[in-house]
Amino acid sequence: MIEQKKNLQLKRGRLKAALVPLYLEMYDRVAPDLRSSLAPMAVRVAEILHGMADVKVLPIVSTQEDVRRMKDACGEADCVITLHLAYSPSLLTAHELAGMHKPILILDTTFDRGFDAMSGDYLLKNHGIHGVMDFAAVLRSLGAAYTVCAGYYRDESFIEKLERSVKTIHAALRYKNQTIGITGKPFQMMGDFAVDFTLLFEKFSHNVVEISEEDILQAMDEADGREALAFFEKEVSDFGFDGDGESLKTNIRQYLAFGDLFAKQGITAYTMNFDDFYKTPVPFYAVNNMMKNGVGYAGEGDVLTASLGPALNTFSEKAAFSEFFCPDWDRGLLLMSHMGEADPRFAKEGSRVHLKEKTALGKSVSSYYYEFEAQPMELTFATWTKNPGGALRLLTGRLDCVSHPVFKELGAPHFVVQPGRKLDEFLTEYSMNGGGHHLYVAQGDQKREMEMFASLIGVDFCFME
Repeated sequence: MIEQKKNLQLKRGRLKAALVPLYLEMYDRVAPDLRSSLAPMAVRVAEILHGMADVKVLPIVSTQEDVRRMKDACGEADCVITLHLAYSPSLLTAHELAGMHKPILILDTTFDRGFDAMSGDYLLKNHGIHGVMDFAAVLRSLGAAYTVCAGYYRDESFIEKLERSVKTIHAALRYKNQTIGITGKPFQMMGDFAVDFTLLFEKFSHNVVEISEEDILQAMDEADGREALAFFEKEVSDFGFDGDGESLKTNIRQYLAFGDLFAKQGITAYTMNFDDFYKTPVPFYAVNNMMKNGVGYAGEGDVLTASLGPALNTFSEKAAFSEFFCPDWDRGLLLMSHMGEADPRFAKEGSRVHLKEKTALGKSVSSYYYEFEAQPMELTFATWTKNPGGALRLLTGRLDCVSHPVFKELGAPHFVVQPGRKLDEFLTEYSMNGGGHHLYVAQGDQKREMEMFASLIGVDFCFME
């Protein structure tokens, strides 16, 4: 029941895309049959896209009158996907499409796969790529948010790239216009994630709203007791727990309370300072379940890092907040941990996941976290850095999550990663790039997606090889 509530809260629905086929009007005079011979390519591309988004296919655009109709037809679309059937001059559509302020996905493909199809009309049918170059060059000069998917449109490799591109555009759209909740104040004097909330609104249209402990207490009092009991029984059955049953029920009521608060305010990401909880548990249990459902999160009042969660969970199977914590210089390993935050989606397949009781630093009210050994996998990390003058930059790179038993001595959730180079070299480069101590990790090799995402939201990008 709670799973459905959280998932529904974060769903944006399917991406709405307008497919715009482009074509040079002159060809209707010099090669009258060319338009009809190329039309099946647009039909096939539309069929492919229908599995990824809700697609509205526009008539071929080749005249100024077509452009006027295109502008009206694209009104409700989240993004525009262009397809150069043949050459199309950039100034026919570039300014109009850039002026819509929608992400643009340019398909860089051709009617035939290669020279084996050579014929008298081969050049006319397969020269759209230089129209793409013309178009992209102008879009870049206009500061438009665009990306390119290149390859032969019938190839599985192209279709896979196209699907990943569509997901990343969806992620960029989910990143903008968020409402981010915060309990307490950002941790005093932590400067790497310090940011003026006004700047976040101006740059990304993010609204930061306060959720006080009193708000949480009131919502806990109003939580559905039967729902809390059912959830408690399921958690005990699925995981078992160490601690007191009543305190676990309190943590579950707190989680339900967050769900109600988030639903009322449309919150998609959350951060808190553990030191600003006095009467209720520091909500480790709640945020662990939030992360499991794709809600953005970061500790210590870090709004910046929390904002990454909904987007990265859109193009990756799973993504969660973590922190570089301790090194093992001999083995070249890094311990990833935080006080009580752990996304149970990262648990090793077939391994034991257990609920552990703990108290946060200086607190007396019990919290709970999921203890598990992490699944070995490739990860891509993302963290915010700041250029001189304060402009944001997304710093990313790859890590390997390695198989490692749980350190029972730690009393906090954790997993172990290995960078792709010597640890001293990795840490040197990371800090020379200004990487902060908070980050998100996403499953898989997401380099292309991270780069595309950064471009679409208008920030600089750096990838550590």
